[in-house]
Amino acid sequence: MNMREQIEKYIKENQLNVSDESIWSFDESIEEELLYLISHGIKTATSSLYKFYEMENEDLPKVGNLSIITNSKDEYQFLIETIRVEIVQFKEVSSEHAYKEGEGNRTLEYWKKVHIDFFNNELKEIDEALKDDDLVVLEEFKVLVGVKI
Repeated sequence: MNMREQIEKYIKENQLNVSDESIWSFDESIEEELLYLISHGIKTATSSLYKFYEMENEDLPKVGNLSIITNSKDEYQFLIETIRVEIVQFKEVSSEHAYKEGEGNRTLEYWKKVHIDFFNNELKEIDEALKDDDLVVLEEFKVLVGVKI
């Protein structure tokens, strides 16, 4: 049974609901690393810019939400459940959250460096740059079903 079948079986057996909008993937340039980190229980959190939820009229994540993370080939990799959501200014992201994101040396300094670059790249599309008081949506999750990489 492939991962898609395993995830679909889990959803059906547990009478869960996952909408098409809840299927997403990471940027292809960092996908392999992030999927590996999730697979090994190192990455248990993620973050995104609040303003893109507003601009795209997209619902903010909520505790209990289910998501399917795919790879760049649209192959199911993980079924996750959101267990915590917090909205803070960029300058207020904690070292605890940075650690849970699991990237690099897991420090806040490293998290800020890579996320300044990542968020500024996203903001270029709307001719903006990241500011310290920009709101960031911080999510923690647990894996319900997933691949081992």
